[in-house]
Amino acid sequence: MICVLLIASCGKNADDDVPLIFAAASLSDVLTDSAEIYERETGKRVDFSFGGSLSLANQIAKLGVPADGVVLAGWEAGDILGDAGKLYSRGYEHQIFNKLVVIGTKEQSAVESLQELVNLPGRIAIGDPNLAPAGVFAREALEEAGIYDLISDRLVTTLDVRAALTAVESGNVQFGLVYLTDYLSSQNESAHVLLELEGGHTPIGYGATGIRSGKRDGRANEFIEFILFTPETRRIFESAGFGLIPAKD
Repeated sequence: MICVLLIASCGKNADDDVPLIFAAASLSDVLTDSAEIYERETGKRVDFSFGGSLSLANQIAKLGVPADGVVLAGWEAGDILGDAGKLYSRGYEHQIFNKLVVIGTKEQSAVESLQELVNLPGRIAIGDPNLAPAGVFAREALEEAGIYDLISDRLVTTLDVRAALTAVESGNVQFGLVYLTDYLSSQNESAHVLLELEGGHTPIGYGATGIRSGKRDGRANEFIEFILFTPETRRIFESAGFGLIPAKD
C-alpha cells in the first residue's frame, strides 16, 4: 500500500510540473510540433490552450484563469497582461513574426491592391478585432487602404484567424484576410493567395513569456527559450513561414 501511495504521489507531482501555455491559434501547429521535440530532448511536457490572443489575455488578466506562460499575437495582448501585473520587468517583446495575405476561393483572380475588393462581389472574413489580433491587423490594413467603411457591411468576423481561413475554404465567404502561415499550413486547396500585404498595418509579432503569477512560470520560460533558440524547432517555424529573432551566438 505504501508503494502504491508513493507511486501515486510521484505521478501527481509530475503532472503538477507540466506548464500550461496560452497561445495564439495561428501557432497551434508549430507549437505542437515543437513540444514533441522538447519532450523528446528533455523528457518534459507542456500543455496548451489555443485561441484568439486578446480573448486569452483577458481570461488571464480579468478572469483570473491560471496560465504559466503565453505566446500571443500583437501588442494589445501584452498591454492587457502588463496592466494586470502579469508580466516580468523585461516586458513583452515580439520574438516571432508573421505576414497578412488576402485569400480567395479558387474562382477568384489575383488582385494588385486591397482597393480592388470594393468592386468584387462577395463577403470577406476577418478575425474579430475584439478577440483576435489578426482582426486588428486586417482592419488596420483596410482602413489604411481607405476601403473599410465601403466594405464593412460585407465583413464576416470570426473567433480567430483559423476560423476566417475555414470560412473561405468552405465557400461560405469569397475572401479573407489571414496570416500567411495559416494559409501555408492548410491542406485544403479550395482557396489561394490573391495578394500578400507588405504594409498598411502594425508589424505582426508574437510575444512569448512566462506569466508572473503562474506556478510553473519557470518551466514555461524554459520551453519558450528552447523553441526560440533550438535549431530543430527554429526550422519548424521558418518552414511554416514565420520569422524569428536572431539565434544566440
